[in-house]
Order: sequence, then structure tokens, then C-alpha cells
Amino acid sequence: MKLFQNKLMLWLGLSLPLFAEMTPKDLTLSLFLEEAKANRKLGLLFRTKKQALEALGRDKFREFFPKVSLGYFGIKNLGENQADSRYQDVRLNVQQLLWDGGVANRQWEIAKLAEQIYLWESKKEQDGLESELRKLVFKWQALCVREAIIRRRLDEEKEHFSKLEKIWDAGALSQLEILKKKANLGDIEFQWKTLLWEKEKALSQLKDLSFWEDSEPVRLQEFFPSDLRVERFQELTDIEIETLLVDCRDAKKSRLLLEKIKLEKENSETDWIPKVHIGAYYGKNSLDGKDFSKEIAGWNFQVSMPFGGSHLNTSSLNGYQPDGSGFQRVPGFGTSPVGMGRNSFQSGNLGILDTLGGDATQNEMEARYIEAKLSLLQKEKSQIAETKNLLKKIKIQYDSILHKEIKVTNAYEEIQYAKARSKTQNQTEKNTAILPYRRQFEEAYLSLLDEILSYLEISERLTSLMGENAPVFYSWQTQKGSLQYWSKLMQIGRDND
Repeated sequence: MKLFQNKLMLWLGLSLPLFAEMTPKDLTLSLFLEEAKANRKLGLLFRTKKQALEALGRDKFREFFPKVSLGYFGIKNLGENQADSRYQDVRLNVQQLLWDGGVANRQWEIAKLAEQIYLWESKKEQDGLESELRKLVFKWQALCVREAIIRRRLDEEKEHFSKLEKIWDAGALSQLEILKKKANLGDIEFQWKTLLWEKEKALSQLKDLSFWEDSEPVRLQEFFPSDLRVERFQELTDIEIETLLVDCRDAKKSRLLLEKIKLEKENSETDWIPKVHIGAYYGKNSLDGKDFSKEIAGWNFQVSMPFGGSHLNTSSLNGYQPDGSGFQRVPGFGTSPVGMGRNSFQSGNLGILDTLGGDATQNEMEARYIEAKLSLLQKEKSQIAETKNLLKKIKIQYDSILHKEIKVTNAYEEIQYAKARSKTQNQTEKNTAILPYRRQFEEAYLSLLDEILSYLEISERLTSLMGENAPVFYSWQTQKGSLQYWSKLMQIGRDND
């Protein structure tokens, strides 16, 4: 029975923890991404910000409802050569906005848009984190594969160089040849050490981005590239691409942002419209601080509006006291003695040139709206152009993967033919005969590995551009007990009878 030895450890990362030397817990890649997001407290941050925006929306919606308050007022007069006097009243006040030209409604709409924009931004941030984590996982696992190949090559070259040294000591090999071999061995060792450093760097970046501690080792069930299947996707026409991008998440967010700026611009343009409030109150007063038996009631009407660069405020306060005498409280003017029956108070105030910044605000909002509109158009064109270019590029990359996969398969078959031809040779001669074919296979496989990584980077960028409308560019094939994708390529080594 033939056994494989010195296998190309392409499944190395599957059998070792991702982050530590301890006993790890198995996770699928999707579960690992979810736990990484949990470690970064993205869910808590999202809920907190969402609750704040929802509270802002509720505050803006309350502008449509009456404002109710309970008030108390007291005045005490201790005069010389006259009786002391005390006046107190308690009243329930209600104030209602009647008209403001739609400002309150637009403010409410702006608050709702701000919440929706944050939802899109939050989703994009989480998707961006997942994309970066996936790319780092793929990079780290690919470096594990590459490092395993080069490490085995280094061990073999060291073994071969040790034999050459014995031949050189016997005088059967020139010094020039031994120096060339030594230099070649040094190059391979330098390449291996560089890969070790790159692997540690990628792992450190993965830990930092996922907020994962060494005390929580992880082993991924899906290992790149053995479990990865590159998918053939249906090619899209230019019209289909533009339609998908119009409906994608990023485009929706940009349109919501433009709508928000438009409403803010409309508010700045309608600040000249009068704001009308109406109110009423009911309560009881006392002249001795004890007997709150005298009823008081009234209503008020207020108008506020810009007037050129100035601001005009007018108000009318009308009250009623069924019996006795007392004081009427006039907001902003203190108290006034009143008797039984009706009373009224009117006031007006013109703030001269106190709103000169209005024109500047309108111009600024107009500029922001135009800028946002142009930015949206430019962004849409840029996204369409980039998406079309990347779809063409990923199609070429896909064809290149298929081509290089054939090269890997052919290199594998050549190893088998070489093994069959060297059956009559001893183990050392057999290994020497097979070695060039194994090197050819390794180079073909590493070249395929680079193509797949490039394909995945392009697919992640396309997924970021197209959002939920993106085609499926790759999938995982992890079926226990079945032949996995490229599994035969994971068992390349020397036969041992």
C-alpha cells in the first residue's frame, strides 16, 4: 500500500489554531466575522447611535403637539407705612404651533433621513469590516500555504547541500559549484524568513482588526484555497450594471443625503414665513398665600417673522378673572394689577438688523445642495465606470485561474508519470528524478494561488460597489467525507513502498 510522505501541507492552517497554540474552537468564516464585530462592539455602537437618532426624530415630531407646562408665580411686597401684600398663582399652560410654513415638518423629515442615512452608513461600515477581515484571512492562509511549501523546499535543499558537502570533501565537486549551491540555499532561506515575517504581520493585522485576544484561539473550518470554489457568474450588460448600481446601498444613501440637504435648503429659503403660535392657560390665584379660590384663565396669540434684516415679534395676551382682584402676569413684562372681568395685553418688538446672516445661510445651503448634486452625479459615473472595468478584469482573472488550474493539474500528472518511470530505482534516485517535477508543480500552484488572491480582492471591491445586488463570485465547498475542491492537489509527495 502506498503512503504519502512529506506532503505539501496546504491544509496546514486547517489543522492549527488561527491565533494561538492552545486548543481552539472551530468556527465557520461567517461566525468568525460575527464574533469579530461583537469584539469591536459594533452592535452596541450601532444601537446607541440609532437610539439617539430615534430620540431626535421623536423630539422633532413633538413639535406638532401642544406643549404643556405647570407654572407657579409669587410676589411679596413689604412696604413702609402700608399693609404688606402677597400675590401667588398656579396655572396650567398650553402652547400650540399653528403655522410655520412647513419648517417643523421638514425638520421631522430631516431627522428621519438622518436615521436612514446612518443605517446605510452603519451597514456599509460593517460590510467593509467583513471585507477587510476576509481579505486578511485569505492572505494569512495563503501565506501559510506558501510558507509550508518554501519551508519544505528549504529542508530538502539543506539535505541535498549536506550530501554535496560530503562529495566536495571527497574532491568530486568543484568549489565554484558548492558556492553556487550555498548561495541558492541562502536565497531560499531568506525567502522563507521573509514569508515568516509576512505571515506574522498578516496575523497581527488580523488580530488587531478583529480585536481578538490570544487567550481565545480560533480555528476556521473553511480553509483557503482548498475549500474555495471560484464561481462562473453571468455577464451583465451595461444597462443591467447601471440598473443594479442605481438600486445598490451606496447609491441609496447618497440620494438620501441629497434629499436631506435639499430639505435643509428649503428651510433656509422659507425662514421669512411668519410663525404663528396660539396658547391658553387656566389656574387659580391667592392674595394671602392661603386661599387659592379665585380662578384665572386666558389665551394668547403670537406671530414671529423676519423683516428684511430685522426680526418682528408681536403677541396678544387676553385673560379673564371671574371675581376679586389680583395681578396678571405678562411674559417679559412682569405683573400688572387687574380687577374682576376681562383683561388684555398687546406687545410688539422689532429687532433692527438682528438677522443679517440669513442671506449668507441661504447661499451656503444653495452651494451645499449644488455640490452634493454634482458629487452624486460624479460618483454614479465613477462607480459605473469602475464596476464595468472590474467586471471585465475579473472575467479575465477567472479565465486565467482556469488556465493555471490546468497547468497545476498537468504538473501533478507529470509527477505521477515520473513516479511510474522510476519504480525500478532506489529511493534516492527516485526522489532525485521526481524533484524537478515537484518544483514545477509548486511554482504552478503558487502562481495559481496569486491569481485566486487577486480574483478575491477584485470580487470584494465589486461586492462593495454593488452591495446586495452583486453576483456570487465564490463559495465554500466544505462537505465532510467528500472529495474537496483541489483536494488531490493537497497530496503531493514522495511514495514510500
